[in-house]
Amino acid sequence: MSTGVGMTGVISPAGAPAREHGAATDAQLRRACAELEGVFLNELFKLMRETVPQGGVVSGGTAEEIFTSLLDQHLAVSVAERLDRGIGAALYRSFRAAVQPPAGEAGEP
Repeated sequence: MSTGVGMTGVISPAGAPAREHGAATDAQLRRACAELEGVFLNELFKLMRETVPQGGVVSGGTAEEIFTSLLDQHLAVSVAERLDRGIGAALYRSFRAAVQPPAGEAGEP
């Protein structure tokens, strides 16, 4: 059985497994770009929330701060997963060419 060395230096069987490794790398890149976009959106939501005046009849205290922080985190992840044209998608398109090997090296005929 012949083997080949993938982009990361991992030895894999020649042929289809090399393509599977490329698909796994592509999925990792897509996930990392979405996570980075989620971090960016979380910071954006936090800064937007700071512009809203505080105060009122009842203050939620620390519990309210924790809840809004968790809510912002959840919203940031949800929005990042659904955006097609956000920062994550732009980063993915930019880095995809650098991560994918040329057609001859991926074990393709």
